Amino acid sequence: MTPKNKKTASREGLSEAMEDLLKALLRMEMSGDEGGTTALGVRLGITPSAVSQGVGKLSEMGLLVRVKRGKPQLTEPGLRIAKEMLRHHRLLELFLTEALGYSWEEAHPEAERLEHHISEELEAAIDAHLGHPTHDPHGSPIPTPELEIEVESLVPLSSLSLGDKGVVRRVAGFDGGLLRHLKEIGLVPGAKFQVETLDPYGSGYGLRVEGAPGLNTLSVEAASKVGVETAQLRTLLHLSPGEEGVLGRVSGDPELVRRLSDMGAIQGEPIRFLRKAPMGDPLVFEVGGTRLSLRASEAKAIALAPK
Repeated sequence: MTPKNKKTASREGLSEAMEDLLKALLRMEMSGDEGGTTALGVRLGITPSAVSQGVGKLSEMGLLVRVKRGKPQLTEPGLRIAKEMLRHHRLLELFLTEALGYSWEEAHPEAERLEHHISEELEAAIDAHLGHPTHDPHGSPIPTPELEIEVESLVPLSSLSLGDKGVVRRVAGFDGGLLRHLKEIGLVPGAKFQVETLDPYGSGYGLRVEGAPGLNTLSVEAASKVGVETAQLRTLLHLSPGEEGVLGRVSGDPELVRRLSDMGAIQGEPIRFLRKAPMGDPLVFEVGGTRLSLRASEAKAIALAPK
């Protein structure tokens, strides 16, 4: 039952902590988080010195490369292991919620423990039992048996304006309180909603969720964790090679905003999509006569202004 096309790198000699570190680096890459050792430690709940020790060991094993004043970069073998662990985790979360009745917040820590120990045979059996799913309970894409990860064009709910409509596709993070609140108000993957009130410095977003009674509020910080699909907003990922658009709002981290500003890529500027790298990443754009390379995770955080 082992997937025939699984591109699995050897995990021999890796501790659970090392596998967690590789997976955390992959998640940072996917979210566009450019933080270094400190940010990595926060994600893992460990000290910067423990991160440095783990990075040193993984570097010696050829699974990542140290970067001065930045987060380590995964090598190809390290990336394969990270994707494998992510596939284990997301399949387990879905199995725990759908087959065993676990809640969102209960499934995550359980999957964290189990992901290091399931065999490829069990992984394949879970995948088949669930009907070869493409997304986990949070709406995040599950890496395929070939360890490919779908890139989706989503924007954070926090980037929407008054009157905008959208469909929830993904919830980022593992805050149990937030997950419970979102489930209580019906703001789960697949839910349709409209922004009816907006107070960015106070109560945040007042949302009318289809099928849910009344008006429900969500803070701006919580809204930033909800990835949505909306007809009102298109991102750079929607452009085709040769197509031109106008830069809109940026829903990325401050470093991404600063980098774009330094290159003249500011709101209102025209931008043209030139080409995509052979492996799908990075994407090359032209803005103000300058070429700009962006990862897909960065491009999806940059909205296009409405035409």
